[in-house]
Amino acid sequence: IDRVVFLACGSPNRAMRGLQYWIERFSPTLEVRRHFPAEFVAQDAPRLDARTLVVLGSKSGTTPETVAAAEFLKDKPCITVAITQSASSPLASLARHVFLIGETPESFLGMAMIAQALVGGLLAGRDGWPHEAALLASLRALPGALAQIAVATLLGVGMGYLMDWTLEAGIV
Repeated sequence: IDRVVFLACGSPNRAMRGLQYWIERFSPTLEVRRHFPAEFVAQDAPRLDARTLVVLGSKSGTTPETVAAAEFLKDKPCITVAITQSASSPLASLARHVFLIGETPESFLGMAMIAQALVGGLLAGRDGWPHEAALLASLRALPGALAQIAVATLLGVGMGYLMDWTLEAGIV
């Protein structure tokens, strides 16, 4: 992979913004772009070769602009990866590879976690990024940490308890 293109609308696009930063910050060799899907299709990007990874994100897998971008890409030589909830969605049917987050009210977090793992693996494999193991351990611990925070919030437990718990669990 020589270049990564992130395509999404709304909150998935915002999650991909952070991943764009990671690549720009930690990879001396990868080219990265992030677009809203309609703009991307209108630009008709010329560098969509077999060494290009395009990551498309949509919670429902039915966002019209994102589906249109996947349709635009289906005959291009680039590698397409969709992150969405359902394998039966239009987006999932158009991408070469699909990561499913399932039906969850926390789709933003699910999508962000999968995309972080994907980018972390890419950075580690291509550029020897040394933080992949720590990233994956943090991602494994994140659902439990979020549950603990939710419970503590509902019970009105102070932040001191939460900091002690996260330090003890090795999350921070």
